[in-house]
Amino acid sequence: MRDITGGPAFGWARRMPCLVSNNSQVTCTEYSEQTPQEIEAEEAEREKHFEKFKLAQPLIREIRTEHEGKSWEGIKKCPCCGGKLFLSHSSYNGHVHGECETEGCLKWME
Repeated sequence: MRDITGGPAFGWARRMPCLVSNNSQVTCTEYSEQTPQEIEAEEAEREKHFEKFKLAQPLIREIRTEHEGKSWEGIKKCPCCGGKLFLSHSSYNGHVHGECETEGCLKWME
């Protein structure tokens, strides 16, 4: 990015392409505002993912309780699609990571 914005001189990040600042557009031929329909579609997609994650919460709590203080990796049934949900639990911070085998289903990292 520094190469296309004028090198390492102070303020290089403010010269990045398509940056909108103070309601004014930096010159960029590729810039376009999102349409209301695009914004709505993004919000719907985000809500869909959030709903899937809410379905996984009981399983995440169970794993945290069962494996508290221990690292663990395993496979459980995905609460969204019934496929294989690959999981890991960290003994260091208690975070649970998961990824479903089904493309577009659950996937998260805490």
